[in-house]
Amino acid sequence: MRGDTERIEVIVPEVEFWQKPVFITFLLVWLANVIISGFGIKLPADGLWVEGLLPVTALATTLLSQRRVLPWQNILAMAAIIGVFGYSVMAVCVRTGLPFGPLVFLDAEANPLFDAVPWWIPAVWVVLLVNARGVAFSAADCHSGLEHQQAPGSRGAILSAAGGLGLADHLAGDFQLG
Repeated sequence: MRGDTERIEVIVPEVEFWQKPVFITFLLVWLANVIISGFGIKLPADGLWVEGLLPVTALATTLLSQRRVLPWQNILAMAAIIGVFGYSVMAVCVRTGLPFGPLVFLDAEANPLFDAVPWWIPAVWVVLLVNARGVAFSAADCHSGLEHQQAPGSRGAILSAAGGLGLADHLAGDFQLG
């Protein structure tokens, strides 16, 4: 035995029930946001919930996909740690320009989180880092040389990561980064 550990995915009934509808909702919200951004549609003030729903649904589908391999307390702890870290990094960046250079969030005054960054920034950090972890595990499984069945949720992790990258691309377009 080489000492390799195998990742075990457990099908949890409540997660199995909610995972597809939440993921489909995320895809529909993402598509709506791509259309809104792509065609330059200006939403009225009471229609901005469509844009605000994107990080919420991305976070929900990401955390639900993690439930296949982790218990809820670990998922919530991981999300809280990453969210606080992401908020802290961005708050320092807004105030000092380090480490990403000077940033100005146009909607930080409308929806501030402790007067520094918009409320959705910690959610985006959680989505991007957790899905990057999922892709890294999937890539490691594919290239490990071990003969075993594909894990039931590994395609979902890759799709969630693609959605996370789409979310990052959408947000970068909103802030005209890069």
